[in-house]
Amino acid sequence: MRWKLPRRCSPPGGSGCGAETAGSRQRKATGARPATCCSTSRSSRCSARWPWAVFSATRPTKLLVEGGSFANTATSLDVFHPGRLVTAAALAPFTITLDRFRASYITSGALAGQLSSFSARIRYASQPGDRARGYDLRVNHPLVVDGVRVFLIGHGYAPVFKVTDGTGRIVYDQATPFISLGDRGFTSEGVVKVPDARPVQLGFAGVFLPTAVDTGGRLASAFPGPILPRVSLVSYAGDLGMNSGAPQSVYALNTDQMRRLAIAPRPLAPGQSIRLPGDVGTVTFTGYRQWISLAITYDPGQLPALASGVAALAGLLLSFLVRRRRVFVRALPGADGSTVVEAGGLARSDPGGGFDAEFQALAEELRSAMAGRPPLDGDIDTAAGPAEHPSPAPAREG
Repeated sequence: MRWKLPRRCSPPGGSGCGAETAGSRQRKATGARPATCCSTSRSSRCSARWPWAVFSATRPTKLLVEGGSFANTATSLDVFHPGRLVTAAALAPFTITLDRFRASYITSGALAGQLSSFSARIRYASQPGDRARGYDLRVNHPLVVDGVRVFLIGHGYAPVFKVTDGTGRIVYDQATPFISLGDRGFTSEGVVKVPDARPVQLGFAGVFLPTAVDTGGRLASAFPGPILPRVSLVSYAGDLGMNSGAPQSVYALNTDQMRRLAIAPRPLAPGQSIRLPGDVGTVTFTGYRQWISLAITYDPGQLPALASGVAALAGLLLSFLVRRRRVFVRALPGADGSTVVEAGGLARSDPGGGFDAEFQALAEELRSAMAGRPPLDGDIDTAAGPAEHPSPAPAREG
């Protein structure tokens, strides 16, 4: 649509995987087969999260050995990365005790050795002094306590060692978690550190084999279940470096200031011992326990995130019901010094009709307001109206 303005009217201005470890050296010394190292690179998953959830969520983890307990405090957790709005005092004060862990494996066929199921029998108390209640913790069946969900995410073996030092004192008697190497036989490795031993500190790098077999003079585990458990140790004596103040991993042995003892590693059955040379002590493999890995999640932002998602979806559905219409107006100088105003309209969706009449009335009002007089017949080109690509139609003052 197009029309002229009188000369007295002017348009608005403007213009429109490393180093060799003690564990790897121990495997070489004992002949144990190293597991195939499979490093799966997970793609980074980015999701839009409710900001309050990011600041208030916690996802600590805990490794718990059979017979052990822990309280949900920052000092008892293995990993604790709270949100910015979370403090250690905000943790739910529950306690968990692991009574036993059971795992079942496929024993025959192409999938022999694969894990079929595992569960942990635990006892928990919501508050200090509350009566403990039992629960069977399984995969995808988390424990829910005080708004916190506790997931069972992993398991392993913890051989039990008793170490007597050179003075005859028992200076170490506990289960030591070993970490699986990832092979089908669940071969696991770990270290034992005995800083209280006298006259010299002791350290051991070991490999645990749930079902030990000899394959051509090399030790390997044929099955992940504990059918024939054996452990093999490489012994060290010297300074563990634990008094230097530098942090150490509980799964690695620093042998820089230690010497390897002259005793050949051999597989130990439960109850068997090794007498260390130089009368520095004795180490006994007394048995094994199992451990579980727990993921403790608290995410109070889930409900606000759900509400926000529902609101966004409702707004999107509501937008489909809105009649989307557009009007374009452009003012250009005419050849005779007047101003030519062009108007166009576009209706993306007009199921009920009526946009033609609305646009005609709007154009008449606009022309009348800019011209300073009532509209005259013939000023407006009534053929102009909505189109997918509007083409202005001129209408001039007579």
